[in-house]
Amino acid sequence: MVKILLTGSSGFVGTTFCEYFHKKYDLVGVDWNPPKEKFPNVKYYQADILDLNQLKEVFFKENPSRVVHFAAQARIEASLINPMGTFQINVSGTINMLEMAKLLNLDQFIYVSSEVIYGVADSYPCKEIQSFKPDSPYAASKVSGDVITQNARGVNWVVARPGMGYGPRSNPKEQVVARFIWNIIHNKPLRFPADKNVVHPTRDLNYIGNFMDALELLIEKNARGVYNLASGRETSMSKLAEIVIGVLGEGEIVFDPNFHYRPGEEGMRTWLDISKARAELGYEPIWSLEEGIKITYEWLKNNLNYWD
Repeated sequence: MVKILLTGSSGFVGTTFCEYFHKKYDLVGVDWNPPKEKFPNVKYYQADILDLNQLKEVFFKENPSRVVHFAAQARIEASLINPMGTFQINVSGTINMLEMAKLLNLDQFIYVSSEVIYGVADSYPCKEIQSFKPDSPYAASKVSGDVITQNARGVNWVVARPGMGYGPRSNPKEQVVARFIWNIIHNKPLRFPADKNVVHPTRDLNYIGNFMDALELLIEKNARGVYNLASGRETSMSKLAEIVIGVLGEGEIVFDPNFHYRPGEEGMRTWLDISKARAELGYEPIWSLEEGIKITYEWLKNNLNYWD
């Protein structure tokens, strides 16, 4: 088996990666938090990516051939409160991981970037060659990690830029699809601004299974370069609410004069061009938004205490 070390193995995407690939690859999970779920054929280490000595201990013991670097402080609000902490994890932590990749001459280093790096883009859908316009410390930190990875000499790198992922294990406090479903399960309305002139933000919402398929393609093809790995579809938050209600067959939208989008959120668009990944990797999102919502609903309904 190919041995892959993944960081952030206790998070939403990292746990899903372990679930999808624990039978196919020899996995080594690294996270400073203990995992909520463990899968066979995965060795878990509680370690801090900011501690190079801890990383060396794990890397030299396990000797992986590839790395998938998920670990990040991924909340915009938290980055506004603590930008230094966000940069330490997302930038310094990435530099440490790149140092290990270079030291061990790994076959492949996959840096998982973010759709937020494009910000208010020059054109849509966003292509990989477009300029970065980060609008938060979190976005700026992901730009830094992205650029540092691309300029890491002696590292066989590939940068994956996903859309907004959702699916089983999505945290309803942080992810909009899960939050809408969570509110409906708990008989709460989906609230929107009452102002009819408001420009609702959009997202490129991609079911987590599609992103797992994309990562598998990167690994199997030993890819190099930068790839948008999203749905290639733009959905406004108001339209998403209608779709969720339609799929679940219940729920209510309320236009609340006291509800407002966060600063900078109104009118923000996220829409990624995936034509490069289609042409070079054969990537194609299989799960539609509606199918992903159904799967996420079934999981949330049966795991209401997961995020307690």
